[in-house]
Amino acid sequence: MPRSHNPNVPIIRTRFQTIIIWLLEFLITAMLYYFSTRDIRALNYLTIYSENPAILINLFPLHFWISILIILFLARLFKRTAVLLGAFSIELLIEYVKSAPIQPVLIGFVIYALIFESFMPYKGGEYYSGQNLLKQIGFNFIYILLYLPIIYFGYVFTFSFTENISEITARTYLTLNFFVNLLFLIIPLWISFFILDRFLVPYFPLSEEDAKLLSQNRGHNNDEEDYYDLIPQPGEFFNHLFTHHSLDEDDHTIIVLIGKVRFYLCTRCTAMIFGVLTTIFLSSLAIYEFNLSISSKLAMYLVIILPIFPITDWGLQAVLVRKATTFSRLITGFILGIAMQMLAFMSSEHIVLEIIIISGYFVILAILFYFRVQVRRKKYEKDALQEFIAKNLNAE
Repeated sequence: MPRSHNPNVPIIRTRFQTIIIWLLEFLITAMLYYFSTRDIRALNYLTIYSENPAILINLFPLHFWISILIILFLARLFKRTAVLLGAFSIELLIEYVKSAPIQPVLIGFVIYALIFESFMPYKGGEYYSGQNLLKQIGFNFIYILLYLPIIYFGYVFTFSFTENISEITARTYLTLNFFVNLLFLIIPLWISFFILDRFLVPYFPLSEEDAKLLSQNRGHNNDEEDYYDLIPQPGEFFNHLFTHHSLDEDDHTIIVLIGKVRFYLCTRCTAMIFGVLTTIFLSSLAIYEFNLSISSKLAMYLVIILPIFPITDWGLQAVLVRKATTFSRLITGFILGIAMQMLAFMSSEHIVLEIIIISGYFVILAILFYFRVQVRRKKYEKDALQEFIAKNLNAE
């Protein structure tokens, strides 16, 4: 069976696919930013509770710098607007819910840093080979220096200055705080991309010279079976752990492009994971930010009803009644993820019902899997018989 994705053809996204990818990048940024700043809000007003100016150097919590590191990393992988709006919208939402005053200078720094980082998108290979080292590290140092005067002159303090701490001293400590911590962030940021590079190197596409030699070699071996349909090609990461399918069923997968390498992921499983994460994210916002509760009865109904759709979609495909599409796999996988996370909101009084529901769905899956094996075995036997007859007729 020929492959659906040709690694030698550039990836062309439809408008719908582009929008979906943008939304996923936005969601990933929003979730990571929210959970990295959940306990101590990153951009809240800073207040000094001591007259010791050294206290100021520690007022930015570790959560703040972790969240900054995360969004700087994502800015080189994702679209600039998705990362920018993901982080910015969550921060504004948090500040609005908590009724806390906003520091425009700090929010401005997040926007400023993301824009600069997005000028250096990850392309793959440059970190591991040491290319453009000055641009990767020096560029960060330069834009940090350029923003320090804005931190120094623009930050608004919420305390009254005394003889023990003057405004100049406070601003100096605040600026040093930013300068020192941001310099330390450059190191883990570069190391993260170096590790990513090191992992991806074996899967990089061939150079132009190597590709030409390989093409010539194939030209002299026309009788050789086209192994392009049998094993992943250079530039592809196709692992059964992430795809659950053989290469001739790559239409069951979606492609995530990281630098030069195409990552193949199981469509339904990827959507299911995003369904779980999205439900965790939205439920956390509802519970911790808006003080809303999730009804145990509603969760029970969702756990009963939602899995019907993915089981139907997969079951019909399993017994070869209809072929699932990428869109149906994405939707039903996402729905299944929501149902899985809803189990966490069922109360203990429904524990017996929960066990019955889960057991029932597993029995249905086992039955469908049995019929899947039987139907596909018969299909393979029929195809093999037809191929045998065709070869004999040609031989005569």
